Amino acid sequence: TEREYESLKYLYELEVEKKKKLTLSDQLYLTWIESIILFHCDDKKEEAIKKLEASVIKMTKKDRDYFKYFNSLMNFYSLTKNKESSEEMYLTVITQLSDSKITYIEDLELLIKVRYNYCRYLWMENKIDNAISEILETIDICKKYNHNYLLPDLYCLLGNISEGFSEKSEIKKFFFFFFFLYTLAGN
Repeated sequence: TEREYESLKYLYELEVEKKKKLTLSDQLYLTWIESIILFHCDDKKEEAIKKLEASVIKMTKKDRDYFKYFNSLMNFYSLTKNKESSEEMYLTVITQLSDSKITYIEDLELLIKVRYNYCRYLWMENKIDNAISEILETIDICKKYNHNYLLPDLYCLLGNISEGFSEKSEIKKFFFFFFFLYTLAGN
């Protein structure tokens, strides 16, 4: 969450020695962490993608962490300009998550996170209308479930995307919401 990849790398190195003694799900978890470290700390993006692809293949959609790992893989694809794969995958995962029953807070937060990442992807690809529509839908999900996870970030993204063609007062409103929500959370 805090993107402290160096700290994550340190903790990973402490745990990796135990890897052979772990269950398959715990081994997959460590491989996921390793792929994040390879991608963000060691600048070994291709190796990170291959490791994560190999882990995801060993899982099914019923596995608790499947979509979390898949979300990381989609982020890797979008950050390495693998546009064809990432957009199609985002839409598939969003549909599957939206159609599934939200039982746990983690399920809701994963849905919001995947949608937020997709919004950022659309913005980076200059698909502004789609990005705004997706952001507004995701904000509605947050409101529906009375949950603030990534809500400030969504308003900030909406403000950034809207700059240049929306009224200044509308953009200021988005940034005010962003600032207020972060202040409320003590961030």
